[in-house]
Amino acid sequence: MTCDATQTQTSANWTFGGLSGIQNPPNPVPAGYVSPIKKADGTALANAVFNTQELPGDGSVGLTMLRIDFLPESGMSGQVTLGRTSCSPTP
Repeated sequence: MTCDATQTQTSANWTFGGLSGIQNPPNPVPAGYVSPIKKADGTALANAVFNTQELPGDGSVGLTMLRIDFLPESGMSGQVTLGRTSCSPTP
């Protein structure tokens, strides 16, 4: 993951490889792309959310590569975040 900033703008990106156990997202990955994580019987246990972007409008950027949101059927609550970066314009 990278995040670069100038005085007026920022840019962030990520790459990954060797993903298994979760359906690979399309390339390029759309912002907020969701891939369900299911048991063998088809019950969804969690959602894998790729490429979450935060753009507050002040030139800063926040980027999360992958967030796993647990669903009630999993018996767990909360989320796991993998790969997070953020930066703001530099003075």
